[in-house]
Amino acid sequence: MAAGATVTAATLLIGGTRQGWAAAAWALLTGALTAFLTGRDTPAASTHPNKEQPVSERQVGKVMAAIGAPLTLAGAAMYFLPGPGFPVLIIGLALLITGLVMTAAGRR
Repeated sequence: MAAGATVTAATLLIGGTRQGWAAAAWALLTGALTAFLTGRDTPAASTHPNKEQPVSERQVGKVMAAIGAPLTLAGAAMYFLPGPGFPVLIIGLALLITGLVMTAAGRR
């Protein structure tokens, strides 16, 4: 929940002044997604053992940061050049920050 609240607040702070209510919608969406991804559920009891290896929070964080970094750079470049770079910048920053938080939380 803390990671979701952090991403929501960051998205609102970054995009709230320029995008208004659209930033609030994106903030709620990214915050809910972050809270869902970082939430810890206990596996249901099953009669059949699961042979798949579980994906750790740290691995998901690394993938999100790896996707968020180029999106952030592309969004920043498009923001300064003519183009719709602000939404790409917001999504890239949300993925990058969430990925870094999840990676750092997975090291505990």
